[in-house]
Amino acid sequence: MNRVLGGESYVTTSSPELPSEKSRLHPLILDSIYIGGLCFAIPYLLLSGKRGQVFDHIPRRSKDLPPRLGNKRCLWVHGVSVGEILSARHFLGRFSEEFPDWEIVLSTTTRAGLEIGRRYYPDVQIVSYPFDVSYLVKRAFERIRPDLVLIVEHELWPNFLWHAHSRRVPVAIVNGRMSERSLRGYKWLSRLVTWPPPGIVSICVEDSVSGEGFRKLGVAPERIHVTGNFKFDNTAHGVSGVREDLGLNGGDWVLVGASTHKGEEDMLLDSFAALHREDSRSRLVIAPRHVERVDELATLVRRRGFNALRWSHLTTNGNGVASGDNGGEPKSSSPTSWQQNGRAEVLLVDTMGDLDRVSAAGDVVFVGGSLVPFGGHNVISPAGIGCPVVIGPHYANFRSVVSAFLHRDALLVARDAGDLSRKIRELKRDPGRARGIARRASETVATHAGASDRTFDVIQPLIQSIIR
Repeated sequence: MNRVLGGESYVTTSSPELPSEKSRLHPLILDSIYIGGLCFAIPYLLLSGKRGQVFDHIPRRSKDLPPRLGNKRCLWVHGVSVGEILSARHFLGRFSEEFPDWEIVLSTTTRAGLEIGRRYYPDVQIVSYPFDVSYLVKRAFERIRPDLVLIVEHELWPNFLWHAHSRRVPVAIVNGRMSERSLRGYKWLSRLVTWPPPGIVSICVEDSVSGEGFRKLGVAPERIHVTGNFKFDNTAHGVSGVREDLGLNGGDWVLVGASTHKGEEDMLLDSFAALHREDSRSRLVIAPRHVERVDELATLVRRRGFNALRWSHLTTNGNGVASGDNGGEPKSSSPTSWQQNGRAEVLLVDTMGDLDRVSAAGDVVFVGGSLVPFGGHNVISPAGIGCPVVIGPHYANFRSVVSAFLHRDALLVARDAGDLSRKIRELKRDPGRARGIARRASETVATHAGASDRTFDVIQPLIQSIIR
């Protein structure tokens, strides 16, 4: 069956089969490479002051997994971190409705991903994705006993995929993307081994460019499906009223820096300092990509002559105490008045999962990872809330998404830090233009919604064949 998304066609196959196995790098050789790499990486991380990563990341991904107790069919979904885990919400909701007799196991690589997974999927077993060492991968498959594996976006590891193939467990990539850097790396790897490895029976990609990247790696065209981006289906709801909760009114103007990286906060503070000199009612919210950097940022803010508050200090459960876990449901933070806490100029977000609410308080949102050469972060969420979004020039990880917004004049791209400051000031001085960009951004999100359902339509025949 042929379908069309934005002029791009994709094909749904009715009975995908596992491909035959070809030559591969022997697992013992690959394990030796991994272990040798760890021997170099651990001393480097320790000397770099990253003891936390060593003493958390390595033991957590090496320890035995709790066995899955049920005997139902099992879907194993893997997403590397928070963004991938959250983007799969609509798809997994549809899966649970259509196949209630299946169990779902969700794995992720980062601790932040584990925390978000437990918060948003209280009825799902959440585990750490094992290191790609043969013994650990084999043990994980024995504990989870999956019937189907879905990998969200990327994170393709040879031993994992080869082991899935040896156990006749089909693997599908959903919401897949292929950057130029990834394509170059996989092309190099394909000189040594068959890549992608056997066992990947279906690849659902965000755009035709990613699809072409997989085709260049030798994936058969009939296994590649352009279905769109999951993130368009998971924009936030119920985030209105945050400004009022914070004690902000029409005279206050708020700049939000979302998912910022080291170096970007300096640029934001430069821009904010100029704004604050012109209008003392300007406010800045910084939500760093890694919340453990908040202490560092608090020092940076003080050195700039501003006062900083922390989001967690404003968040209460209505009784003046910090919000606690509410039985696994996503928390709905209820911040007290920013005014009641000294009217500090800068608010630092030190919690996970509150980025949508924070963004909803902004008059303009800068999405980080884009003024430094990281590749950018998700612009869909703040755009779907109805915020005008500005990013830097480094957005390779979201090139098709950014192109969709630029096509509708629904997003601004700054060339550098100076251009960022100019664009922010222009939006502050011209509220009508800012509202127009925000409106077109919301329309763009609505136009591109539906990727989760299109992906489900592709994967459903595979699920049915497993049931049969």
